[in-house]
Amino acid sequence: MNELRGALSIEGLENIDSRKEAMKGNLKEKCHIKDLDICWTDTGHGCKHDVQEEVLEGLQPHHNLEQLRIKGYAGFKPPTWLMTLALQRIELNKCKNWKNLPVGLGLLPSLQELNLIDIESITIEFDDSVTEMFPSLRWLQLRKATLSFEGLLSSSSSTSSSLTRTPGPRKLFPRLQHLIVEECNGVNGPWPLLSALETLKINACPGLQCHVPKCLQSLNSLTSLEIKGLKIEATDTGVQQQQVCHLPKLRVIEIECCQNMAVLFRVPSVENLSISKCSPVSLSALGHLSFLTYISLQEMEVTMEDQITPLFPSLHTLELKKASLIFQNMSSSSSSSLSVPTQNLYCFPRLTTLRILECHEVNGLQWPLFSVLTELCIRNSLGLDDQLPGCLNGLSSLSRLELTGGKD
Repeated sequence: MNELRGALSIEGLENIDSRKEAMKGNLKEKCHIKDLDICWTDTGHGCKHDVQEEVLEGLQPHHNLEQLRIKGYAGFKPPTWLMTLALQRIELNKCKNWKNLPVGLGLLPSLQELNLIDIESITIEFDDSVTEMFPSLRWLQLRKATLSFEGLLSSSSSTSSSLTRTPGPRKLFPRLQHLIVEECNGVNGPWPLLSALETLKINACPGLQCHVPKCLQSLNSLTSLEIKGLKIEATDTGVQQQQVCHLPKLRVIEIECCQNMAVLFRVPSVENLSISKCSPVSLSALGHLSFLTYISLQEMEVTMEDQITPLFPSLHTLELKKASLIFQNMSSSSSSSLSVPTQNLYCFPRLTTLRILECHEVNGLQWPLFSVLTELCIRNSLGLDDQLPGCLNGLSSLSRLELTGGKD
């Protein structure tokens, strides 16, 4: 059995009641196992936490192990062998009593991915004497976890100040590129130290409402930002705009089910913007984003005002899905370019693709605004039935047309 290779999953550990019995598996001698799952599948079985600690100690794997997942563990402490492995990936899932990640975990030289899932409260321990911790970590996922840091910026008098102060020569998460934070009640972390972070996803985290957008201001390498189910606290708008204006590499922003998110529309470098299930958005308010090439707006009200200066110089794709479209104070005629003020004809000088999907309310749409379209898709949008086919007359560059789901 020592020649077992690849991945190994051990479940039903609530039926093992001693370290000696666990050691019978002889995992320490199975040098070809690279991926190990250790699972207590019946957490309500009544197995005592001290028994689980002994069982986990007895399941020590070979030091060549690369991936480790522990689920349903009710012990209060990690196994002593955890820091002796050459791990690249660790997942702790439903380890409800595991309160601390020891300093040694942050010293593992090969650890690239850490997932903390469904853990009520956990603290990552740091050592002020160590200049670099989690040196190879590139992926960190926090889901249903309340996270705090111990020993970080110990000279600080409050936890919240750790969000803005930066220690001297120390490097924490120096290569962290991807951070996912989901359904977390509290995350007090070293945001200014995440200078290598490239993608950030925040989903339904009330504990972060008071930190966004402030926590973003030092993320100079950030290229992609996804925020769902968050309400930004309304404070000094000018200060908030300054906090997001210095994100030079941010190209992609996705926002869903959020409130007070307009401050995120001030990032000048953004190229791809997706907004869904949010408060009404004015296209005119996005026009200053000169690098914007793609916009997707879903399940929300979308407006556009008359008498606007030239907008969207780079936009090539606009997608509207299950949205209410309201072009305000514009002429009701849609058959002639003469009905549109001259300056408005330059709103979308490079827009080649327009998709209108499942939009049942469309008021005042001005087709001459889209005179350079090469691709038009109108799908299941009853709000446009009265404009077809006449609206197509001025689209001389159109090469692809899809019309589905309308009236005959």
